[in-house]
Amino acid sequence: MKKTSFLISSLLILTLSACIDTPPADSSLNVSETPSEEQTAVPTFNPLPSDETEISDISDLVPTTPIEGYSVYIPASEDENISLIMELSNVTSTGLTVKLRQYENRDDCDLMYGEAYSLERFTGSNWEKVSPIIANGAFTDIGYTIPNGGETVTGVHWDWLYGTLTPGTYRISKIITDNNNRTAPNGAAAAYTLTAQFILPGEQTTHEMIPFDTYNTGVYGGYFFIPINDQIYRYYSAPETEHYVTVSDLVFECTEDCITEKYEHYIYELLEYPDLSVLFDVCKDEDGNTLSETFIACKPAEAASQEEIDRAMNSGYVIMENGSVIGGKDVWLDFCEKTTVGESASVRLAYIYTLDAENCSYELFEAIKDDYPALFLKELTFDGDTYTIGPLHYDGEDYSPICVPGYDIPQASWKYLVHFTGEPSVLGALYTEYDRYVLVNDESVEWRDLERGTFSSQMDDFIPFDEVFCEYTWK
Repeated sequence: MKKTSFLISSLLILTLSACIDTPPADSSLNVSETPSEEQTAVPTFNPLPSDETEISDISDLVPTTPIEGYSVYIPASEDENISLIMELSNVTSTGLTVKLRQYENRDDCDLMYGEAYSLERFTGSNWEKVSPIIANGAFTDIGYTIPNGGETVTGVHWDWLYGTLTPGTYRISKIITDNNNRTAPNGAAAAYTLTAQFILPGEQTTHEMIPFDTYNTGVYGGYFFIPINDQIYRYYSAPETEHYVTVSDLVFECTEDCITEKYEHYIYELLEYPDLSVLFDVCKDEDGNTLSETFIACKPAEAASQEEIDRAMNSGYVIMENGSVIGGKDVWLDFCEKTTVGESASVRLAYIYTLDAENCSYELFEAIKDDYPALFLKELTFDGDTYTIGPLHYDGEDYSPICVPGYDIPQASWKYLVHFTGEPSVLGALYTEYDRYVLVNDESVEWRDLERGTFSSQMDDFIPFDEVFCEYTWK
């Protein structure tokens, strides 16, 4: 199956600025031909930040065995003025094989190249020169000819100069001169720079491949349901790949019916994820115009276990199920009594949600049924002046606030905790009375103001709030 191309990157051509000494070129290597099927690099949507960990020894960065990589075609690897293309093979983290091939007979050309080359690494937004591990190195000043209408092959070994390269996206540049073209200043031979790109794959983020128990295939409830090897797997949008990825074979295609419009989804394999835990979705409209290109990752079911629910119930939490308290009300009232008089206090809240098949469409129920019951844990604290609420994570021994390195802790602060009681404002409500506590920054607001702002089509009507406790009197 022919590989599919997306977003071919145009790269800047850089020339070598230093003279460095390298071992002789090795023309006796067993050279494999560049694949005829084109593989194309796709820039990631959010390149990962550089690693800021302090490295005490360069060996910390060097794998014990060379990483096997692969080349990626880019337009800068050929020059039509001299009908020459540079192709890479046998790519590893310590070297590769360069083939210079003149794909047309050019009697007017007398092409030569040397041992010099330059290496650059893509950092996520820029190309930077790879730093040598030795000082004052120099390439041997020797020239090699390229047969007219033929090719020449040479081995490039950089471990002596750059060490073992770490995973990432790289490009190598070589200068070619044409001795029959003396148009350069001072009558020098015209010079052409060819640049080829290669990738050394690193350890990728994988996602557990667990089949999903459903008959759905296609797009439902914001998820992709994709049949693979007679099983169905659920995927969600998750742009998280490192540097470049290579789009390969078509895995699945489907139509998403959005009532007024239909969208075509084409799901492709990525060479960096042979386990298919991450795929690439190309969404097009009915006219074939590309609307979006998104990475999607396998997402197994996320239902809370009964053990997790029991742990929260037996740990002094205030328990709410489907929006109404079912346990720990006395704990909540004790918290409110302390904070009302300005005393510092904290309380932990557990929100449990279940799914009712009778009040849900069949397709949506099939898409999300294994995510229920859902359990969300939060901690609400009061320091005598401000209320702060944030999610909790169980680390195997205790619950603690979620903190992801490099990101802000997802906590929110509020000035007031206000208490509302009353009857439903709409006919057909499933309850007759409510008793709710809400975090706000304006203690003068009424519940009807918050309710109206939530459902209003006018953005200015919305008033920020967070309902943290509620008790319904059910019909």
